[in-house]
Amino acid sequence: MEINEKNLSLTSNEDSTSSISMTSIKTAMETPSPEEEAQRNKRNSIMTRVITAIVLITFALPVVLLGDWFIFVFICVTLIGAIWEIIKCGRIRYSVFMYVVTLISSIFLMVMPLIRGLMTKTGGIRISEYFIDINFSPLIVFVVILFLFLAVIVDKNFTVREACFIFTMIFIIVFGLQSALYIRYIPSSVNHDIVTVASDTTAIIDNSDYFNVDDNFYTAFLLLWVCMSGVLSDTGGYIFGMLFGKTKMNERISPKKTWEGFFGGIVFSFALCTLVGLMLPAFTQGQVVLLRGVLDLEHWYNILILALILPPTSVIGDFVFSSIKRFNGIKDYGNIFPGHGGILDRIDSLIFSCMAAATYIFIWEFFVS
Repeated sequence: MEINEKNLSLTSNEDSTSSISMTSIKTAMETPSPEEEAQRNKRNSIMTRVITAIVLITFALPVVLLGDWFIFVFICVTLIGAIWEIIKCGRIRYSVFMYVVTLISSIFLMVMPLIRGLMTKTGGIRISEYFIDINFSPLIVFVVILFLFLAVIVDKNFTVREACFIFTMIFIIVFGLQSALYIRYIPSSVNHDIVTVASDTTAIIDNSDYFNVDDNFYTAFLLLWVCMSGVLSDTGGYIFGMLFGKTKMNERISPKKTWEGFFGGIVFSFALCTLVGLMLPAFTQGQVVLLRGVLDLEHWYNILILALILPPTSVIGDFVFSSIKRFNGIKDYGNIFPGHGGILDRIDSLIFSCMAAATYIFIWEFFVS
C-alpha cells in the first residue's frame, strides 16, 4: 500500500509539473516578442496618423476652398493654439497675466490690418481687401514689446530671455499665418479688380462659379499649391532618405534627416509643383492660374523660381521648430492631433513656406508690376 501511495504521489507530481509546463509554453506562445510588439505598435501608430490626417484634410480643405471669413476665423483659432503651445513648451509655470498679455498681443498683431481697414473704409466688409499687403505697424510692435517686458516685471518666472523668445515666436507665427491669408486673398483681390473693370466697360461676365461676388474655388489653388510643395518635399525626402540616405544633416536636431533625402525632396517637389503650376493654365487656356500677372504662363519663370524656393524653406521651418523642441526636451508641442502631435507639429514647415511665397509675390508686385 505504501508503494502504491508513493507511486500515486509521484504520478500526481509529474502531472502537476506537466500541467505547469504546458501552461508556461502556452503563455509563452501567446505573449508576443518585443519585435512583434514593436511591429504592432508601429502599425497602430501609422493607422492613427492616417485617420487623423483624413479628418484634418476633411475639415481644413473646405475652409481653404471657401476662403473669405471662414479661413480668417480658422487662421485666428490656429494662431491661439500655436501661441499657447509655444508658451507651454518651456514647461515653466507662468502667471495668468503673462498668458493674457501674450495671447492678446498675438491676436492684435494678427487682426490689426482688418481693424485699420475697417476704421478707414466705408461700405461692405470684404475681408480679402485687408490682407493684400504685408506690413507690421511699428507702433503695434512697440506695444507688444512693452507689454511683454511688463510681464517680466510682474511674473517672477518670466525672464528677459523668455520675453525675447516669446516675442520672436509671436512675430514668426503671426507673420507666417498672415502670409497664408495673403496667399489665399491676393487671387481674390485680382479677381475683384477684373470683375470691376469688366463691369465698368459693360462687358459680359461669366460669374456662374463665383460664390461671393469676386471669389471662387480657383482662387484657393495658390495656397493649396504652396501647401502641396511642403507635403511633396517631406514625401520626397522620406523616400530618397530611406533609399539612399547615408549622410546625416544634423543628428542633434533631427536624427533621421539626411542630405540625400533633403536634395531628393527638393527635386521631387520642384518637378511636381512646376508641372502642376504650368499645366493648370495650359489645360484651361489660361482661365485658371495660380496668380494672374505673377504666376501664369506669361510669367512661367516665377513658377520655376518659387517651386525651387519653397522646398528648402519648408525644411528650414521644420528644423527651426524641431530645434526648439530639442532645447526644451519635448517630443511634440502637444497632443491635440493623435499620432501627429500639436498644431505647431503640423504647421511648422507651412509657416516658413507661406512666408517665402508671400514675400516673393509681394516683392514682385511692388517692384515689377
